[in-house]
Amino acid sequence: MFDYEKQHLDHIRSTAGECTVLLNSNGHFPLKEPGRIALYGNGMRHTIKGGTGSGEVNSRFSVNVEEG
Repeated sequence: MFDYEKQHLDHIRSTAGECTVLLNSNGHFPLKEPGRIALYGNGMRHTIKGGTGSGEVNSRFSVNVEEG
């Protein structure tokens, strides 16, 4: 892994939580205050990334929904 990749990952890991927003389909924030949420379904731990053809994704690692 190159130095610039390590720097980018460090920056992303330190700021990603502050940059994530959960919205309802109507665009409103669904929670009145911070709290715990529940994750359901197999995709939370076994998240699929990428696809085939133009959707193919090559990355050094990935984070599933639960870890994120």
